[in-house]
Amino acid sequence: MRKLFIAIVLSLTLAHTAHSQGTLLFFDEFQDNRNDWPILNSDIAVTDIRDGYYFLQHLRTQKALSVKKHVPIDESRDYMIIAELEKFDLNGDPGYGILWGRDDEDNEYNFLISGKGNFKIFRMNKGHIQKLIDWYPSKYINRDNTVNRLTIKKVGESMYFYANSHLLAKTKIMPFYNDLIGIKVFHNQKIGVRSFYVYQR
Repeated sequence: MRKLFIAIVLSLTLAHTAHSQGTLLFFDEFQDNRNDWPILNSDIAVTDIRDGYYFLQHLRTQKALSVKKHVPIDESRDYMIIAELEKFDLNGDPGYGILWGRDDEDNEYNFLISGKGNFKIFRMNKGHIQKLIDWYPSKYINRDNTVNRLTIKKVGESMYFYANSHLLAKTKIMPFYNDLIGIKVFHNQKIGVRSFYVYQR
């Protein structure tokens, strides 16, 4: 009975959120792999979906692990991307977070946080890093082995970046290279993705 009550509450919450935020284009709460995320077990990365998480463990000490999906956002209209991420190690320096507007690894945008409570926003443009906001501390980012809810909002000609419902930064609009959206994990660390949502207004 309790499980049924929780399921009903979650369904009502999701419906309310979709109504208030716009049209829900994509979501995953990782109860299964219905969205066909990559499951890996190699010397580069280990990924798995279990216990309501998509676990991403990057094993290299350099470069990054990226997982992504095609989501047909109309970038001429407002949109919002939300990811709830939990860190599962004490390696505090490497970044992890949301990638969006991606065509390939040389052309994409990144909104990252670190276990030490910093954030960074940059884009890869034809293979060259262009820092929009370099690593900067914020008291609103939970540190170490904790959960953080990251949100990207496009409103009119501006982009807004949030951690745990607190505004971290505002930038000018960022035109897409393509429609790939996902999660990026730098260097050797392990995170769990608890939920992932994309809305269109």
